[in-house]
Amino acid sequence: MPLRRSRPSPVPGISSVTDRVAASGLVPRPRLEQLLEGAWERRVTLVVAGGGYGKTTALRQLTAARRAHWLALSASDRQVEALSAHIAETLAAESGAGEAVPSSGDRRATAGPGTLGAVAGPALGASDRHGLARAHAAAICARLDARTAPVMLVLDDVDQLSDADSSTPFLSALCLLAPPELRVVLGGRRLPALGLGSVSGRGELLELSARDLAFTRGETEELLAARLGFEGRAAAEACWELTAGWAAALRLLADRLDRVEPGAWPVALSEARRRSGSLWHEFAVDLLEREPAPARRILTVAGLVRAVDPELLTGLGIDGAGEELDSLQSRGLIVISGEHGARTLSPVLAEAVTERLPAAEADDLRGRAVAWLERAGRLEEALAPCRATGGRRSRCCGAPAAGWSPAAQGCAWPRPFADSSRMRSSSSR
Repeated sequence: MPLRRSRPSPVPGISSVTDRVAASGLVPRPRLEQLLEGAWERRVTLVVAGGGYGKTTALRQLTAARRAHWLALSASDRQVEALSAHIAETLAAESGAGEAVPSSGDRRATAGPGTLGAVAGPALGASDRHGLARAHAAAICARLDARTAPVMLVLDDVDQLSDADSSTPFLSALCLLAPPELRVVLGGRRLPALGLGSVSGRGELLELSARDLAFTRGETEELLAARLGFEGRAAAEACWELTAGWAAALRLLADRLDRVEPGAWPVALSEARRRSGSLWHEFAVDLLEREPAPARRILTVAGLVRAVDPELLTGLGIDGAGEELDSLQSRGLIVISGEHGARTLSPVLAEAVTERLPAAEADDLRGRAVAWLERAGRLEEALAPCRATGGRRSRCCGAPAAGWSPAAQGCAWPRPFADSSRMRSSSSR
């Protein structure tokens, strides 16, 4: 393809926007800015999405214009003593108005004896981890009670913590005990169980998910116009369909288009569609490897069928499917598509998911899914996997007709999942 040469934009003023995007990688997003502004009106805000959705970027935008304190968690923060000391140190630090302080790279000193909210000694009893966690949270909150102006604490990378870590009940207590002027914002790929039901019930909890962070079609158009010039608007719809607004994938696709002339964009987009995500392959693989086994199992099923729901996943023997599916959706790995709101695999992950599963295992799992869908009377959905098999030879044959079913067309799905009264012999393949 011909390389794209730099050229002036035909639209007056667009060059300044382009320069701003090139320098910062950002475009104005009033919709998202308005959503984030709500964090100043709630006691607790949760920002949860998969990698590459722009959580950290959004949170830094939130803290850019108003006073806030920033802390990025690491593995060392899993113990309550370490995290409470780091939070106390962060809140005690003074900075100029409009600065978020400090970042993860410059705040690892242990809090001194005069630090805000430090809990001295082990007198509370190391065995009572929940009591110790609550005491640390109460000490920090007590020092903030005298504040008369709102103060925001932003904790990023909270996915570093697990349910079993002693810092998790500390964070829960900090949110529950927060004084009126403290705003707590937690961000991460997924969050541990914090038990914030009472906060939510009082209307003091704001939750932002991947769906909120994802670029809309209009925002995609603005991004491409800023990156590629006015002509970029014409490619916006195709780019959005390929990425579902996933920020990291969208920017990688924009980078690809930026390297060729606009006349070659249709070919570049067609190639991207045909190769099904090779541009962001490494990013997608890394993201999948960070997911726990139950989540990867659900994503695998989603890569083989047209849509997933808790009933199908439970029928395939996946425990806790409903809760995990909701988590995947909130984090943007599962997306809503179609007029009926079906839950499907994000197009960004499609290739990375399907390549992880050997052909024989994929056929087995697809067969079990089709057999379950047929038994549930969902024949149109049962047909979908037979039409699209990820480039592999389908185990179904024939075309839909009156009274069609996968079994009637000679599908032979592995026992014990096959209904022998309705399935033909495997020799009919």
